[in-house]
Amino acid sequence: MGIIDSIKEMKEIYETANKPTWDEVKKLVYVTLLFFALVAAIVLPIFISLQYSIMICQYTP
Repeated sequence: MGIIDSIKEMKEIYETANKPTWDEVKKLVYVTLLFFALVAAIVLPIFISLQYSIMICQYTP
């Protein structure tokens, strides 16, 4: 019965653990979206200029 006891112990730990509040979840989502927007703002111009320069290099003799 060791497995069942360990499952009960894990359930007790999960029930007593402090769950994040809604404000913390909103803050985490906001920071994550901000991070992705920052990465996109940095990477997209580089990617577009790279594609443009490759296109120009193809057609110049």
